[in-house]
Amino acid sequence: FLDERSRRGYFDFTVEQPLLKPSAPRHDLADREDELGIARLNRLEEETKLRREVTEAYLGLLQADLSEETAEDRLESARLKAEVDSAKWQDGVLSQEEWLTSASKRLDAELILRETSLSSLERRRDLALLLDVTDPAELGVAEPAPPVHLTREEGERLLATWEQSRDV
Repeated sequence: FLDERSRRGYFDFTVEQPLLKPSAPRHDLADREDELGIARLNRLEEETKLRREVTEAYLGLLQADLSEETAEDRLESARLKAEVDSAKWQDGVLSQEEWLTSASKRLDAELILRETSLSSLERRRDLALLLDVTDPAELGVAEPAPPVHLTREEGERLLATWEQSRDV
């Protein structure tokens, strides 16, 4: 605008958009921090799922091994019972029907042993696959040892020296 009396001109302007955006890098940083937090949570969730799968596979393998050992013991028992019943049948003490029943139980025990050994082998393969082990026979699966409890002397020693412990 021009003021004719004083022969001066002046400007009047308004800025629609700021020239510098100081908040944009701050927002980008906050967004990246949020994405990093989400990625950490996703990783933690995946690790937890993997740990749960490995734990379930390990416990399943322990159960399968235990059921296989039980099936072996039952087969041995059925085998001995069938041998005793066979001797009794030959002596005429036992009827043929009872002898066939004990022989049938022995065959059933053998079938159960085959099924449990296949189940154990399958679970061993699954665990090896989860742990990226090439040979499933390398897995040294054993029951975890129970925790060792404090003896009476250790407990008394810890109670006597409780003031000397450090804060956590």
